[in-house]
Amino acid sequence: MRAKKVTLVLLLTTLMIGLAITPSFADDTNSANITKNNQNSSDSKSASDSRTRCKSENRNNEGKSSNQRSNTCPRLTSIVITPATNTIDVGTVETLTVSALDQFGNPITVEPEYRWSATGTGTLVANGNSAQYTAGAIEETVVITVKLESLTSTSTTTVQIPVPIGPTRNSILVAISLFGLFAIVRLRNSKFLKN
Repeated sequence: MRAKKVTLVLLLTTLMIGLAITPSFADDTNSANITKNNQNSSDSKSASDSRTRCKSENRNNEGKSSNQRSNTCPRLTSIVITPATNTIDVGTVETLTVSALDQFGNPITVEPEYRWSATGTGTLVANGNSAQYTAGAIEETVVITVKLESLTSTSTTTVQIPVPIGPTRNSILVAISLFGLFAIVRLRNSKFLKN
């Protein structure tokens, strides 16, 4: 009987030691997870608070002049088309992009759609913040405009007829005429014609 009691005591002691150790590991792991979750919750709360603060700040800035506005939150202040100027040949395609910038000159993402337009005889196909302009068949200066809310940006494209490379019809005719004239003068001065 005594052996059974000793075995039972050892079993209970081992069990108690195992239980005593396990919760300490679980507590460490749980406390790490709790700390991590609190940190993530804190980060997302901070980002949420920042967004809420910026929305509130932007609402409070409406109607104020630029020197009365609070400048801590990014807000749309300008749009810029690239390239601003370009020269292309008739019938070729030019790709343009527009960027929305905040008051610090940093690019920002905007939800409203851009409104593109172009003067001239070519065609403009726009898709969000990019567009492709296909030049018409005549030389001209084209102004491509993009608007976003009350902001406007323009690009000037010069369409030109390409300068031919190599001989043209007229240059060939001039060369033949000069060669013929040279041949006649040469023959005239030769012995063959003098006799």
